[in-house]
Amino acid sequence: NLTEIKSQVPPLYSAVKVDGRPLYRYARQGQEVTREPRPVRIYEAVLEHVALLEHVQAVIRVRCSKGTYIRSLCETMGEETGWGAHAQALRRTGAGPWTDSQAIGLEALAEHLSGCPDFECRLTRLEAEQWLVSPADALPDWPVLDLERGQAEALVRGQPVSLAADPGSDRCLLAWNGRLAAIARCPSQQADAWCIRTERVLIDLEDLHGG
Repeated sequence: NLTEIKSQVPPLYSAVKVDGRPLYRYARQGQEVTREPRPVRIYEAVLEHVALLEHVQAVIRVRCSKGTYIRSLCETMGEETGWGAHAQALRRTGAGPWTDSQAIGLEALAEHLSGCPDFECRLTRLEAEQWLVSPADALPDWPVLDLERGQAEALVRGQPVSLAADPGSDRCLLAWNGRLAAIARCPSQQADAWCIRTERVLIDLEDLHGG
C-alpha cells in the first residue's frame, strides 16, 4: 500500500543538498554520499492501466506531498513486487489548486504571441486572453497581509519588519498599496509582534515613491 509510505531516501540525481552541495554534483563526480530519509505523504495512488508487453508497463496516478520523488516510488514498487521497476515517463497533472487542464500549450502560446515586437505587446495580448495569473491568485491558501508605508520602506531597504497581528500561517504574502510586495515567512513571535523573514521582495524604492 503506497499510502503507508512515510519517508523516502532522495535519489542521487536530485537537487537535495548535503553539506551545502546538491546531490547531483556528487553523482556526476562518482562520489557516494549518505542520504537521509525525508518525510513524504502519498495521499492517493491509483493503478489506471497495465500492459503485458515485452516488459510489464503500468500507468499509476499519484497524489502526493511536495518533495515526493516518483522515480524513487517506482523503484520501491519494483523492490516490493520483486520484479524491479523504474519510471519511464512522468507527467505532472497538478500543483496546489492548479491542474493541467488550465495550462496553455507552448505551441498555442507561441502562435498567439507571434508578431509581437516587444514585451509590452506580449503582455497586452496575454492580459487580453486572461492567461496571466496574479501571484496572490496563484497562492490562494496563503494569507495576504497589508503593510503600512513605513513597513514597506523597511522591507525594501532590507530592514527587519514585524507585524502586530498573528499571520495565521508560517508563510504569507505581504501587500502594499494594493500590490504584492513580498513573499515571506513568519518564523517567530517576539513579545506582541511577529517577526517577518522575506523570501522574495517584489517592489523597490521607485514603486514606493511612485505610489
